[in-house]
Amino acid sequence: MVFLYIILSIIFFLVLLLCIKITVATQYNEDFELEVRWLFIKYKLYPPKEKKPKKEKKEDSKDNKKDKKPKKAKKPNPLKKFYENQGMTGVIDLISATASVVNGRFKRIFKSVVINSLVIAMQVTGEDSAKTAMNYGEVCAAVFPAVGLMCSTMRVKRYKINITPDFIGSENKAYFSAVISVIPIRIVNAAIIFLFQFLFKVLAKLLLGGRKDSVKK
Repeated sequence: MVFLYIILSIIFFLVLLLCIKITVATQYNEDFELEVRWLFIKYKLYPPKEKKPKKEKKEDSKDNKKDKKPKKAKKPNPLKKFYENQGMTGVIDLISATASVVNGRFKRIFKSVVINSLVIAMQVTGEDSAKTAMNYGEVCAAVFPAVGLMCSTMRVKRYKINITPDFIGSENKAYFSAVISVIPIRIVNAAIIFLFQFLFKVLAKLLLGGRKDSVKK
């Protein structure tokens, strides 16, 4: 019985931890910042800490160079890519990529995510008035549908989008900030439901396919 009480206590403690809200705060104003908060703990994901350069090992002979295999190229990280290519184009790409992920295969999981606040502000300019107006239309066509898809999937408490054409300036400007929160146990529940639905569809196709083949014979 003591062992059972210990197991139940551990399960209860884990469930209690999963019920505590996790908050993600992100902001871009010439520099990108991403921070995760849980209870009184804060951890900054971006900008990444600068790693100390490792000392290069001296190679004993030329044969060692031949033995070394070329390293495989790593897949690009979208956040790292945005961090390295900041600006209006980076902001638009990040918004579009987020919308496609949110409305993808794991749409049900993202329904448990809450956007507490979302602010997007942009000033669009061009070489002349005509180009400025054209760029303004392209930015609006990219941003508003993407944000609409996110708002239709996730619960949004407050959001503000302000995109304006700048016929005098010579530089595009972009700013955004978002505070997103989620209760982990809701994501776990959504993931379990998605898994059962996926398995049910697969099994249904296999069974129906098997019956059709038997009827044809």
